[in-house]
Amino acid sequence: MAAASETTNMDIEQHNSVSSSADEFSVRPDFVRTEYLIKHYVCRLCQDILVQPQQTICGRRICKACIDRKFGSENVIPCPMPHDDIDEDELAEEPCQETGLHRNQVVPDSASLRVLLREKCFCHHKVYGCSDTPMWKKLKDHVQICQFTPVYCTNAGCPEKFAKEALNRHLEQCLFMVVPCNYCGERFKRNQLEDHYGECENADTQCSICSLELGKRRQSTMGIKKVVNNKVKPLEKVVAEVAMTVKKLGDKQEASETNGDHLVNAMRTVAHSSQQIEQINGKVGVIERQIRDSGLDRVTVIESHSQSIRRINEQQNEMEKRMKGQEFASYDGVLIWRISDYKRKKSDAIRGRQMSIYSYPFYSSRYGYKMCARAYLNGDGLGRGKCLSLFFVLMRGEYDELLTFPFKQRVTFTLLCPSNSELNKHETFVPDQDSSSFRKPLTDMNIASGCPQFALHSEVESSNFLVSDSIYLRVKVEPGGDIIP
Repeated sequence: MAAASETTNMDIEQHNSVSSSADEFSVRPDFVRTEYLIKHYVCRLCQDILVQPQQTICGRRICKACIDRKFGSENVIPCPMPHDDIDEDELAEEPCQETGLHRNQVVPDSASLRVLLREKCFCHHKVYGCSDTPMWKKLKDHVQICQFTPVYCTNAGCPEKFAKEALNRHLEQCLFMVVPCNYCGERFKRNQLEDHYGECENADTQCSICSLELGKRRQSTMGIKKVVNNKVKPLEKVVAEVAMTVKKLGDKQEASETNGDHLVNAMRTVAHSSQQIEQINGKVGVIERQIRDSGLDRVTVIESHSQSIRRINEQQNEMEKRMKGQEFASYDGVLIWRISDYKRKKSDAIRGRQMSIYSYPFYSSRYGYKMCARAYLNGDGLGRGKCLSLFFVLMRGEYDELLTFPFKQRVTFTLLCPSNSELNKHETFVPDQDSSSFRKPLTDMNIASGCPQFALHSEVESSNFLVSDSIYLRVKVEPGGDIIP
């Protein structure tokens, strides 16, 4: 026993000599060789790369934080490590099984730590353009001098954040930079100059509609208003026709839910109306620019038509969204979700522009539960920054009064490998009957529930799953038991 104690003390001293600060290497970095390290240096509890690696008396490796959580305030606990590689007879002989696992039987794994500290990592500022891959033990020093350290713009009110080396380029075009008016010399933010030019009394201009030389802004604008009104008037008839078309789409959308032919016709009408609205937007845009150039920023007639077209656009977009929901809806409890443009969408999630995205709705049966999926490409909760988080969302449906609640069907998430289905990654859960996520929806959507650590980024972004900048997900709901008997 004395020899064993001496060995343990030597291990601890060796571990401390490798790590100058325990806290310095307590956060797992983004390793370059993640897949390799997952295979050879994985924690047996969290199934991720070891951090501050420890080793139990039964030879299992584990993160310090993971084993500390297991012990809590106790000094002896049942061994939490899996022993699926040995048979029952061998397991009975393990010291950790006889009297439990003692805290002093878990020692620092200095050999693994030395290897991991020499592994290359991506810089924290990779998303801002840094391509350096220092060793983990030198990562902190690199980050302190990295030229891609993100900084905020120095102009008051500007929310932009970018690499430090790009600051000067940004300032040259920042909309919040204070600059002087070319006519009167008064200083404004760049994003206020256009409005100011429309009012500045020292500005000379020429009407871009009738080529009338106006001189100073204070001169009469009645002639320009007349020209603008004449140009806008022909649009009134077209705007009214498109508004009527969009109104009719509501009836066609309801019919499309049960009639495939109506769905096709309605989609064609939507496409035709979109083209009409685009043409009108183009014409109105030209006139609005001409008005701004002429100094008439507040012409009532053009504002009225612009507001009408904006309302039509909103109705059109909502109708297209509903149509697409019907077009891609499935009624067999299975959703196949292609997330295209993956890299850009993940970048948006990292930058906080759009943290999550939703799938189209799908149904457990023709008159069953209405559901959708929600994905956090940069992770959520425990998976933030390292995993794809995938959640199931129960939606308010047309036939909820006929359905049983709480929702009880088993849900299976699958990350699909297009080239080899044997590599598909699955995760299944059974709804918690006490959770509000699975009760009868009182709003459009219940709170999402699922797997915050569904798949590591290194897995998702491997060539097995990321194909042509797209990933494919399947959500399958166990059939049956939805309609009240």
